[in-house]
Amino acid sequence: MAFWSGEKLAQRLPGLISTFDPKNLDCASYQLRVGDQVFATSDKFASSAPTAPLVSVLGNSPNNILRIRPGQFAFIMTKESVSVPDDALALISMRAKYKFKGLINVSGFHVDPGWQGKLLFSVYNAGPAEVIIQLDDPMFLIVYADLDCSSTKVYTGGSKGQTQIKADLLQNMTEQIFSPLMLQRQVEVLEESVRSVETTATTWKIVTVVVTSVLTLILAYVAI
Repeated sequence: MAFWSGEKLAQRLPGLISTFDPKNLDCASYQLRVGDQVFATSDKFASSAPTAPLVSVLGNSPNNILRIRPGQFAFIMTKESVSVPDDALALISMRAKYKFKGLINVSGFHVDPGWQGKLLFSVYNAGPAEVIIQLDDPMFLIVYADLDCSSTKVYTGGSKGQTQIKADLLQNMTEQIFSPLMLQRQVEVLEESVRSVETTATTWKIVTVVVTSVLTLILAYVAI
């Protein structure tokens, strides 16, 4: 298997990647941009109307931003449509600047021969802060490599030609998920309950002391 050089990418990719731009060549890889179809898990879905849209469509500023909070999963579709010829294989990853912020690519890492369509990345924010991405950000990398021959075993699955995030991928993704953020919220609620109990206990302790003192004075007065 031989990986395509920057020179070969410049020669072949105009016919394999839509809206190819030489400026997005990165040594022996090509930078893929954030498209308009995105989704991130959120607590808001628990209280949303059944007809509320799940997938966000990024557009003009200020609606061109997706915030991925700590502990959240997100689906991000590329702006470009990608083709992989029958005699090649593509490998995909995320740029280091996003990995350093805590984002982890939890989707596949290769694209089969015969693939055509936009690529969908699934990422998870394992970092301490929210990660902000924008429409058209060069976020992902794709690398091509030659197979030893042209393969007859090519991708023919249902995602071929995809242009948007499918609804079935979002099943069970709209509920609150276990995450460090959710755990932090539960701890905060518990701490607030403890403080409330402590306040109530202190109040009753004061009341008990006052009542006991009053009864003691009354009994002392009666005894006289």
